[in-house]
Amino acid sequence: MPARDRPAEELTMRPDLQAALERLRLSRPIFSSESDLQHALAWQLQQIEPQLQIRLERRPVPEVREAADLWLTTSEGTLVVAELKYLVRKADVTVAGERFVLANQGAHDISRYDVVKDVGRVERWVRQGLAARGLVLVLSNDPAYWKPPTRSTIDRDFRIHEGRDLHGDLAWATHAGAGTTRSRTNPVRLTGRYELRWLDYARLPNGQQSRYLLIDTATSRAPVVPPPGS
Repeated sequence: MPARDRPAEELTMRPDLQAALERLRLSRPIFSSESDLQHALAWQLQQIEPQLQIRLERRPVPEVREAADLWLTTSEGTLVVAELKYLVRKADVTVAGERFVLANQGAHDISRYDVVKDVGRVERWVRQGLAARGLVLVLSNDPAYWKPPTRSTIDRDFRIHEGRDLHGDLAWATHAGAGTTRSRTNPVRLTGRYELRWLDYARLPNGQQSRYLLIDTATSRAPVVPPPGS
């Protein structure tokens, strides 16, 4: 059976990023950068499933300058694509004798847009038949991402807080400034529907809680198919 025709239940099970994260958090509660997370997660996935073929920063279409963080091919030939985001606030902690210093990233609105854009990107790769399943993983020690907003903001469509029902055509508020939307002006159209759930990852030595969000096209409550007119 071709990978794209496999049942959603099978696609959801393997590779299991959540199982990999549950193991990884025991030895790596914090990462120095997004690339550090990318390599550590790839290694953990390989430990769980030795037959898994893993490629980093692979272009789905070689002629197009657009790469995915992880391309995973199971022993049955199922191709899964994953995009990663490591969104952090300031931290200076030592774990197992190693010091980690994280800068305050800020720019929450831009980071939220980028997450939602990644969801749209993996959906597109699935629609195009380049992958059977798409994943977006967000790991953060910043509660601003998982806490619901208390007021309307220019990035309200791109919010990724706990319990958010993420779907449809998403765009900046009309009064968003050019400084915020520069190079990110295009709306994002999602063809799937996702109820966002954040899970605890690790408690850092400074008391900060890190959590992760895993968005999976295989668990979408709407089909990831081209919308009319696309």
